[in-house]
Amino acid sequence: MKRTFILIIAFLGLIIWSCEQDLPRETFLEDEELTMYEYLEAHSDHYSMLINLIDKADYDGAFRAYGSYTFFAFKDSSFNAYLQERGMSSVDEMSKTEARTLVRNHAFSSEITSSNLGTGKLPEPNLLGDQVVSYFTESGLQGIVVNRESKIIERDIQLSNGIMHVLDKPLKPIVQSVAERLEDRSEYSIFVEALKETGLYSKLNDVYDTTGVDEVKRNNFTVFAESNAIYKENDISSYQELVDHVTDSIMDPTNPESGIHRFVANHIIADKSLFIKDFDEGNYQAYNDQLLNFKIDQTFKINSHMKDGEEEYTSFLMDGVDVQAKNGVFHAIDDLLVVFYPDPVEVIWEFTDQPVVRDLEPAEGEWSDSKHFTTLQPFPNMHGSISGGVWRKFATGWSDYGFMSDESLNFGAPDWDVTFQMPIKIVKGRYKMYVASKTGDGRATVQLLVNDLPIGEPIDLNEGPIAWYNHEHYVGEVTLRQTKQNDIRIITVESGQGQMDYVKFVPVQ
Repeated sequence: MKRTFILIIAFLGLIIWSCEQDLPRETFLEDEELTMYEYLEAHSDHYSMLINLIDKADYDGAFRAYGSYTFFAFKDSSFNAYLQERGMSSVDEMSKTEARTLVRNHAFSSEITSSNLGTGKLPEPNLLGDQVVSYFTESGLQGIVVNRESKIIERDIQLSNGIMHVLDKPLKPIVQSVAERLEDRSEYSIFVEALKETGLYSKLNDVYDTTGVDEVKRNNFTVFAESNAIYKENDISSYQELVDHVTDSIMDPTNPESGIHRFVANHIIADKSLFIKDFDEGNYQAYNDQLLNFKIDQTFKINSHMKDGEEEYTSFLMDGVDVQAKNGVFHAIDDLLVVFYPDPVEVIWEFTDQPVVRDLEPAEGEWSDSKHFTTLQPFPNMHGSISGGVWRKFATGWSDYGFMSDESLNFGAPDWDVTFQMPIKIVKGRYKMYVASKTGDGRATVQLLVNDLPIGEPIDLNEGPIAWYNHEHYVGEVTLRQTKQNDIRIITVESGQGQMDYVKFVPVQ
C-alpha cells in the first residue's frame, strides 16, 4: 500500500513537471520580473492585438529591453472598436508608420506613476513629442481621464523595464493645429472668425517652421480664447460687434496697429506651449508685443487691474484648459482679455531659454544631453565673438546636489564677447540686476552691459563658494526707460570660461 501511494505521488509530480514545461516562463514570475512585452504575452487573452501592433511597428525589441519606461496599454476589445471606427478590421491593415505612431503616442521615456496622474500635463511628452494631460473625475483615483477621452482602468503595473497603465480605449494621436482645434469647437466661432479676419489664423495653423536648409522645427503657441458665451456676457454676439467693442481709427483688421488685431494678438504667446502647470507669477510677452501679467494665489489673475475701486482680472475656466494641439495649447478664459500695461515685476531670464537651445537633442559621442558649437551662427538672438565655443549643458539628475537650476549655457575659455537679445520685454522702470553662474576653477571675470550701457563693476565668476551649483552675483542698478526687449552683453575682461544660468531684474521699490 505504501509503495502504491509513493507511485501515485511520483506520477502526479511527473504530470505537474510536464505541464510546467509547456507553460511559458512568465507564468511563474511576478509582474515586476517581467518586461512589458512578456507581461502582454502572459496576458495575451486581453492583449493579442496590442502585441500584433507592437510587432508591426518593429518595437518588440524595445518592449523587451532594459529601461524605465511608461506605457499606456489598451485591451483587444477597445482596440478593435478603435480600428473599426477607422474602417479597419485588423492590425494587418495598418501601415508600419500608422502602427509606430500609435505605439509612440502611448509611450514615455521614463516612469510616470499615479502620483503624476490626474493633475494636468504629464511630466514629459510622449515619444511623438506631444504633451499628454490627465484629470480626475468625481471618482478620484478610480476616475482619471487621459487627454479628455480615455479612462485609466488599471494603474501602476510595475514591470522590470518600467510602469504600465491600462486605458479603456486607445488615445487618438494629435494631428490638428491650434487653429484647427479651435475651429472644430463651434462655441469659439466668434474668436475663430476674428483670427481669420486678422490673418492670425494662418499663423496658428502652421505646425512646422523652416529653420534652415532641410531643417524644420515644430512651432509652439499658447492661446487664450473666449467662448461665444463669454462674449455674450459682454454684450457681444458677433464678430462685427467685437470689432465695434475694440475698434479705433484703424479699420483694416490685418493692420497690427488696429484695435481688433491688437486685441486678438494679445491672446497669443509665441514660441512656447504653456500648460497650467507651467505658469509662474510675472510677465509673459504676447504676440502683439504687449505683456500679459500673471498673479497667482488661489486663482490665476491675468492682467489684474483696479476699476471703480475694485480689482478686476481675467482667469481660466478650469474645465477648458490644457487643450493640446500639434503646435501648442489653448486655454478657455472667463472674461475679455483686454490689452493691459502691467507694473514692473521681477523678471528672470535663463540663457538657455532660446528656441535653438530648447530644441537641442543629445549629440552622439558628446556629453550627455549637450551639444557643442564653434560659432554663434545657429543662435538668432545671440551675436558677438567666442574663442572657445559654446554649448548647452543639461545636468540631468544633478538637482539633488543643490542646483537652483539644472540648465546652463556654457562659454569656453579664453575669451568671449556675446550679446543676447532677451526674447521677453521688461516693463520700463528701475531695477536691481543679478547674474547667476556656476562657480569653479577657470572662470572668467566679465563686464555686463544693458543696451550698451555698462552696469556696475566687472564680476568675478569665481566669486562665492567654489562648487558646482549656481551662485547669484549682484551686478548693479539699471534704469530701463522703455518697455521693450533689452540687449544683455557679457564681455570677458579676464580670460576664462563661463557656465551661465540666468539674469534677474528686481524692481526697486
